[in-house]
Amino acid sequence: MMRQDSHASSAAKGGRLRRVLDWFGFPRRQEPAPWPAAPRPGEQPAAPPAPAAEENAPAERSAESAPSLPSVPEVPGDQQLVTATLASLAMRDLTLVDSLLAIVEELEDSTEDPELLDQLFKIDNLATRMRRNGENLLVLAGQDSSDSHMEPVPLLDVARAALSEISDYDRVRLGRLPEMFLSGQAADDISHLLAELLDNATAKSPDHAQVVISAQPMGEDKLLLTVEDEGIGIPESQLQALNERLSGAPVLDEQVIRHMGLYVVSRIAHRHGLQVQLQARAFRGLSAHVVVPNELLSSTGPAAAPEAPS
Repeated sequence: MMRQDSHASSAAKGGRLRRVLDWFGFPRRQEPAPWPAAPRPGEQPAAPPAPAAEENAPAERSAESAPSLPSVPEVPGDQQLVTATLASLAMRDLTLVDSLLAIVEELEDSTEDPELLDQLFKIDNLATRMRRNGENLLVLAGQDSSDSHMEPVPLLDVARAALSEISDYDRVRLGRLPEMFLSGQAADDISHLLAELLDNATAKSPDHAQVVISAQPMGEDKLLLTVEDEGIGIPESQLQALNERLSGAPVLDEQVIRHMGLYVVSRIAHRHGLQVQLQARAFRGLSAHVVVPNELLSSTGPAAAPEAPS
């Protein structure tokens, strides 16, 4: 791989960062600047839209009881029933997946056979991706599965968890990640959001291309998360349409079928007051930028988990 001159590279990165700062309304220098009261100025919080009806029947196994669910949004009776059914099925699936992961972890801890460990790791990754799909159903149903009593989580652990939820995890490189912590109530959701962005980035870029996730502090004690890929990019008109969806209230329509991951991203961003924008890179590929507000950040918390041996 050819390396460009370091000064030119730094200048290019600085230019991209200034454009991102301008995009989100931050000053280029560090002087104080007002930040909008909400990610979407002038918008009243809206109740999450109900998903379209599906033909799935209620749960088949009566022996497996579903965990209690929070109340569903105020929608017409039939839609409310479909929403509650989707949420119930998702919770049942998540319970089964968690049981499967527990068994796999026991097997991983009890064997030293390299070939068996490799197969178990693949099963672990597949089950983790299944869990993400179940969590997507909860997002579609308007359910909040976050735990408000969790302690802050290191940013590094949040990024690692996102990696574990995609198939091409070995193509993702962890860039610079400051020693910061995300609030427990938002850490799982932000990890889920990053997993959707990483999954989209790896799917839309060549098999040999790396995807990089990095972060850096911004003014007013906010954090900028960035996922960069080397794909073919998106036409400007389509990019603008996607950014309008990401910056507004989540809309559930036929377009969601083609961009399910980005719809989940918009729902999570709307829930926690995050700002998400896609930007074409200078030469090829896309950058997905996520601004995390300071109320979800902390400078103290538990130490990050040690990296697993390769």
